[in-house]
Amino acid sequence: MAKPINLNDIFSLLEERPSQEKDHFLFLLGTDTVFTQLPTKGLPGLTEADQKCYERGETLSYSAQAIVQLLGEEAEMGAPKEPLSYTSPSVDVVNGPTTLGSEVGERVAQGVFLLLRAAASGKETLQIAAHSRGAVTALMVLSERARIIKALKETDLSLYQILCQAPTTEDNTGIARAITGNPAFKEANETPEQRKALLAKLENLKLNPFLIDPVPGGSKYYLKFLRWSSPRFYERPQCDDYELLIKLHERTCCFSPVIPEGMQPLPIPGHHGSASGNRYNQQGVEVPESIVQRDTTTVQDLVLCKLFDFLNRCTGDRFSQENCHEVRLKHEQLDGVLNDFLNQNQSKRNEKLLTHYNAVLENIHAFIWFQEGSYARLGAQYAKDKQRFVHLHGHNHMPMEAAVPTLHQDFINQEHALLYLRGFVNFEKFENSLAGMIHATTETLKDTIARMFNSSKESSRASSSSFDGQGLLNLLQEEAGRKIFFNGLAVLIETLSQKYLRNNLSSEEDEALRNVIEEPFRIIQRVKEEIAKQADFPKEYELIINQFDDLIQTGFKHTIETHYASIIQQTDALKAQIEHLLNPPEHFYTVFHEFVIKLPEPDNDTPEELTQVKEYLLRIESSRIRSIEDIQKVLSESIASLGEVSEEKLEVIQAFISSKQSELLQPCFDIHQASDETYLINLERLYDLAKTLKKDYPAQQRLVSKEKIDIDLEQLNFRIDTLVKAGGILLKERTIDLRQKPDCVGEAFFNLIKQEAIKLGAPSPELEDLKREILKQEQLLDELKQQNTKLLEKEKAQQSVIENQESQMVRKAQDHLEKTRALEKQIGEIREQKEQEAQRFEHSSSAQQETISKLEDKIGKATEQNKALNQRLERLSGENSEEIRSLKETVQSQAEEIGRLVGQWVLLSSDTQKDKELIEKLQSQEEAEKIVLIQTKLLPFTNNYLTHLLQQAQKYQPELRLNPDGTLPELLQPLFESDKEVYDKIITKLELVINLKSILQDTNERPLPSERVQAFGEALLRANDALKIHRDGPWTRFFKSSALVLGFAFELAYTVVTGKRNPLFFVTHTQGEAYVDDCAKELGLENPAVGA
Repeated sequence: MAKPINLNDIFSLLEERPSQEKDHFLFLLGTDTVFTQLPTKGLPGLTEADQKCYERGETLSYSAQAIVQLLGEEAEMGAPKEPLSYTSPSVDVVNGPTTLGSEVGERVAQGVFLLLRAAASGKETLQIAAHSRGAVTALMVLSERARIIKALKETDLSLYQILCQAPTTEDNTGIARAITGNPAFKEANETPEQRKALLAKLENLKLNPFLIDPVPGGSKYYLKFLRWSSPRFYERPQCDDYELLIKLHERTCCFSPVIPEGMQPLPIPGHHGSASGNRYNQQGVEVPESIVQRDTTTVQDLVLCKLFDFLNRCTGDRFSQENCHEVRLKHEQLDGVLNDFLNQNQSKRNEKLLTHYNAVLENIHAFIWFQEGSYARLGAQYAKDKQRFVHLHGHNHMPMEAAVPTLHQDFINQEHALLYLRGFVNFEKFENSLAGMIHATTETLKDTIARMFNSSKESSRASSSSFDGQGLLNLLQEEAGRKIFFNGLAVLIETLSQKYLRNNLSSEEDEALRNVIEEPFRIIQRVKEEIAKQADFPKEYELIINQFDDLIQTGFKHTIETHYASIIQQTDALKAQIEHLLNPPEHFYTVFHEFVIKLPEPDNDTPEELTQVKEYLLRIESSRIRSIEDIQKVLSESIASLGEVSEEKLEVIQAFISSKQSELLQPCFDIHQASDETYLINLERLYDLAKTLKKDYPAQQRLVSKEKIDIDLEQLNFRIDTLVKAGGILLKERTIDLRQKPDCVGEAFFNLIKQEAIKLGAPSPELEDLKREILKQEQLLDELKQQNTKLLEKEKAQQSVIENQESQMVRKAQDHLEKTRALEKQIGEIREQKEQEAQRFEHSSSAQQETISKLEDKIGKATEQNKALNQRLERLSGENSEEIRSLKETVQSQAEEIGRLVGQWVLLSSDTQKDKELIEKLQSQEEAEKIVLIQTKLLPFTNNYLTHLLQQAQKYQPELRLNPDGTLPELLQPLFESDKEVYDKIITKLELVINLKSILQDTNERPLPSERVQAFGEALLRANDALKIHRDGPWTRFFKSSALVLGFAFELAYTVVTGKRNPLFFVTHTQGEAYVDDCAKELGLENPAVGA
């Protein structure tokens, strides 16, 4: 094999010279489909059934060979049972997985490797043509490429490590398992610089998928099919161009196709295998001869030409007329179709596509006949009008009309209509933009209408110039031509309307698409106004304009109503699914038992073994059935209990069981196999759709002026509330963490359903946090109290030490004083002795002189001793003073710290007490009643009156819109000066009501509902006089009121009996008065409006 799996090859290719051929082509075949080199009809070694599969050739296998031949490359076949079955330098074909689907992870891994290899070799575009599970594989390959790019940018992981990190949560693809289980996938000798170079190549590679009926498969309870599931199926694919073909006439169970976000499907007639080359029905049965035009090969011709038209567009005219030569592949019929197409310029190719579309349309009844059948043993889906179910932007089961416009009599899809309109409209500037093409068509129509005004009927018919409006005018003068053209434009408008309604668009996209949709309506309205002013306008032209007006209004009205019905249906179904999901385990036995009871009773047409199966299942005890797996296990046991049964009889038994599967067991299985994230995604998607429809309904109704769009806004509001409540129930019952928003939903929607979950009893994270914070503060207070106690004890101990030291100092001072006094006494005695000796000196001078000397010595010593004692006393006093001062400073510092801690303690105690009091008030019965009053009475009254005022204001200034935060923008003046007085009154009321609403919603300024109710009541009384003012002038009101005088006697009796106004008479009672009455009644106020 030329391309064995080896990650080292990826990095080796980066070092080589880039490929001369810049385009690469990857073909991913469908379930149980292998590369088919030749048409199967007449091939030796094939059964009769196998020969019927692709009598003219398998479409993708043929296309791959044709590209190899057109590029002048050499290809080789893959080894038996290898996924890569056909390859050349620029073309790869990967066989599809089997029915059981266990190889899907291996196929995705193979596709990712081939994508990496193409990028590393220098390819600039990668076209992926895929069918069935191969098309789903393509979606996963696109997702993996985006994941690998992100990982290469943000991590230092090796390529092998990145590949092994393929997601597994809510995803049973098994990509990582397929990689780690394949020895060929292993670490490469790579460098960071090489990974950086690979990243640049991957980012530069343009991806262009051509997807045919991407069906992931389902599961049937008695056949262990793999239900391949992943939330990545529905992500918006990162690609540069795409085609998504959905087959219209397939109804087999487990064959619902995927429609990802951001992809607009193109409906194509036929069953799941028709585009691949199967001209028979799903079980190989010929279309009956009772259908005269029954050539179902026409759809294969169409898809083949569409594929090469797409490939040429994505590769920059790589397959243009100049770059192509004759293809010869021993496929006589397909060779003829493709060569005829490639041998044309682009304009002629468009004509060929139109011819193929017309051929398909001529045989449409043969394709419709396919709806009556299904693939063997799987049975058909139960759907309204035999519509096919699709997985629209998530794992759900929506009817086809929810995704694509209803099939028109003259056109199969929007592309068919555009191809027809190309003969009359110049689309060159808007080749790949549906909105641009509608704009171009509208401009041509406007030019044609201008010719109706400026030319006579005869002169109009004389010209036949192209793209100047004249050719279209000629067409419109014939009834058949008129019908086809208007139908074509209506298909385009409906298709764009579907995109506008069903996709979450940015504000810029929303406005741009709305303008394109509204443009034809505005043109026709202006034209009709001009016709009314021009008495000699030709009647035949007026008829044309009126017919077109009727057609686009009817089509647009039908699209809106279908969208509304789809939202209602999806919401009710989703609510029922969530309720079923949250049922206790005992519910599984209830469903199982109902299924068993409804199995067929024995009769001549029922096999005896089916009766045995039923009896076996009836004996199953309820304790054994607690989950889906339990049901599957006992069903397998029941069939195994039959022992040896022929395959033919086993199929009959399974067919009988299958007849009850869709009705009872399969819905249960689907519900429980879907993840919580899937339900949250669908809840938010429907919530956004419903809110958008409600918001846009007034503008949509203005477009459809002749008839009312059949939408019940009360029902729509009810479904909006239902979705929020269902989300709250899901969060609560599945114990989903309310602290962390799931990645699958937006912040705004999560906050809505989170509050609903809390109302239903789920613990509030914020309240829990507050309780924890209070507990934390209480613990901190306890610690502060303990610290305070310790500090007080320490202060007491220090104070005791200080007192002891002061006491010791006092005692020392007293001792010193006593010693001083004793010394002074001794000095006195010595002086006294000296005087006596002086007297004796006179008597004996020599003896006395000696005595005096001795005494003087004693005096000197005593004096020195006294001096030393004094110095010691002074030093001791100084030391004690310093120690006392230090101790006092320490005590003062500790006293300040104690004061600070006590202050903090007092502050924390105050805040904690306030929080406790607020929580106690919020949990009181009074506040609960007030919040109910706000949410169920005052706020709805206010919103309704606010909507009424806004609608009234928009009559005089249609551009008026509230800001996103609910406030009034910079005011615009009314269209006519005469309306200014009335308009200003409405604006005044709007400002008052907006203020009333803000009072009800302001929980920051007034956290208690009772405070908001009181403030609302006071503001309502202040606003009463302004709100009751009537917009009509005094004379108009007098005239209206005077007309009631004759009925006053009856009204008086009615009022006495009922206590209410009779609406038949008091027609001048304003909406403002009604609003004030209603609010005052709920607030228990004396009615200010009536009394005024």
